[in-house]
Amino acid sequence: MDKRLRIYIPIFILAITTEKIRDYLYPQDISKQAYHFYHFAEMLLLSVYYITLFKKPAHKKICVAGFLIFSVYFIYTYFMQPGNLLTDKRGELVVQGILITIYSLMYLYQLYLSEDAGQPYGNVHFWVVTVNLIYYSGGVFFNGYIYYLLSMKMKVYDQLAYIMIVLNYLLYTVYLISFICHKTTVTRRSL
Repeated sequence: MDKRLRIYIPIFILAITTEKIRDYLYPQDISKQAYHFYHFAEMLLLSVYYITLFKKPAHKKICVAGFLIFSVYFIYTYFMQPGNLLTDKRGELVVQGILITIYSLMYLYQLYLSEDAGQPYGNVHFWVVTVNLIYYSGGVFFNGYIYYLLSMKMKVYDQLAYIMIVLNYLLYTVYLISFICHKTTVTRRSL
């Protein structure tokens, strides 16, 4: 397995821990706080992943700048207004989704311009980045739209929640396939 994919191990552990906190402590405020801090940690780890993928220093700087923008938003929303930690605000998910979508498009464009452009399907990062693109762009739509509908006092969350359920299954299925069934190139020298 490519060493850069190891960054997903803490993401998986944090995701499972956050879900278990929510399962056992849902009505309590700590379950909402755990989600907010999980998204911050996830954004940090995903930014590091994309920084390791990019070859051009300008793309790496864009990733760093994106994480700094996310951090400023997070600090302003949850530390300058601590009451927001106890809410279901989804703003950080929209900001995170926009940034991960931009990073994914930048990587796919970089891959398109590279020598390996003819065979991207054997590149495990192609699959991981593509599913990130689908999941996070869908998350931007879902979380932005839900936030708007909740502000308008419309109760349609139960009907639209299936969007994120399907996107979650897609994300983790492709992750699992990518991590387990990645292509290994064998050359004559390695035999």
